[in-house]
Amino acid sequence: MIKWLGQCFVLLGLISVLSVTGCLSRHSILTPTQFSQVLPAFNYKAYYLTYTDNQQQEMHASLVIKQDVTHNNSEWLIFNPLGMPLARKQLTDKGWANKGFIAPNTQMDHWLEVMLFSLTDEKSLSQNYPQAIHSLKTRYLGSEYIITYQPNIITIDWNNGNKLHMKEAL
Repeated sequence: MIKWLGQCFVLLGLISVLSVTGCLSRHSILTPTQFSQVLPAFNYKAYYLTYTDNQQQEMHASLVIKQDVTHNNSEWLIFNPLGMPLARKQLTDKGWANKGFIAPNTQMDHWLEVMLFSLTDEKSLSQNYPQAIHSLKTRYLGSEYIITYQPNIITIDWNNGNKLHMKEAL
């Protein structure tokens, strides 16, 4: 019995190490050349998020972006309607870094990468994302999704049928 229990713990430890290694080795397809120079200047912005998956199930959340111009970074927080954080990241010239004790969430990480691309200042888009294709109302990077712009609303349509609406909180 004790030997069997020991083997279970070893297996559980191995699974944990492999899953953490998988999370850490995830490579971002959205890699600007200089992270801190991607966004236009602002103190903070807030967005209401509505995510609809390909089964038409909706999830609501909020995004708050706070910029610290003196330290050349920004903090990104996504939280559910009850105020519980789903993601909390800091963006510096070195890239994304976890902030706080929130467990890694690859879906939220991917959302943040795509949202960063969608919010990138038009002037710095070509410099930071040279492979991006864009016009005044659309933007995409590869074939995974397309971003469309309307006044105060950004819509991200993934090719698998998922959709994310970002409505600016005024």
